[in-house]
Amino acid sequence: MHTIELYFLVFLAYSIFGWVMEVIEQFFIHKRFINRGFLIGPYCPIYGAGGVLATLLLHNYSEDMVVLFLLSVIIFSALEYLTSYVLEKIFHARWWDYSQDKFNINGRISPYTMIPFGVLGVVVIRFVNPVLFGFIDKLNPNVFDILFIVSLIIFMMDVGFSFNVLSGVGKENKLLEKDNTEEVRKIVMNKIMSLGWGARRLLKAFPNFRLIIKETRERIGANIKDYNLKQQRIKEKADKKIKAIETKHKNRIDKLIKKYNKKILDAGRHR
Repeated sequence: MHTIELYFLVFLAYSIFGWVMEVIEQFFIHKRFINRGFLIGPYCPIYGAGGVLATLLLHNYSEDMVVLFLLSVIIFSALEYLTSYVLEKIFHARWWDYSQDKFNINGRISPYTMIPFGVLGVVVIRFVNPVLFGFIDKLNPNVFDILFIVSLIIFMMDVGFSFNVLSGVGKENKLLEKDNTEEVRKIVMNKIMSLGWGARRLLKAFPNFRLIIKETRERIGANIKDYNLKQQRIKEKADKKIKAIETKHKNRIDKLIKKYNKKILDAGRHR
């Protein structure tokens, strides 16, 4: 039980650490504070999960910088890819997209993030973990338990609230699969804003969310257009076949009519 509590606090520490890094990065890009992450609080769980995985899997390689770097790249990149895939399947939206980067993999991971991941893994194992675990070890057992319980309650409340907001957004994103009109985009955005402060915080955390909706709508529109074109081609091909069959049978009927008219005329002459 102590081990579970310990790694939850490690997870939480790296989640907050990752959130701080993301906020600093976005500040330099957008010149303003942006509350990153899909949770309401100051957490980026993907960093927490990465920190725990690195701690569990890479602590034996702390003396080999090259191996530590390469394994960090593999582990963090796999985690980022899987997280992107799962979030997209659940909420019907991408939270990050590297499609514009060279050598990206399905827009989910990019060499421009893989290298920093490797460096981050080295920093975590060689420098941060000794300080973090040293600090936790010095905590009074009672303080440790109280810190764990309070942190867990706050975190789970955040997760519950955030997923409630995101599920509402996800349901509206499904509309994009059913229609391709500007009105649908308005409905989606109005629904997001109607969800309250939590949804507005979500939009601020991901400035490209509107772009994601627009690109998704355009992509679905292109698919619908392609589908309609294929349907039109199938209809034209079917009409052509039907016309050919009708023409063939009409010619046969005309020949039969001429044949029997001739027989009738011949019979009348013999009389």
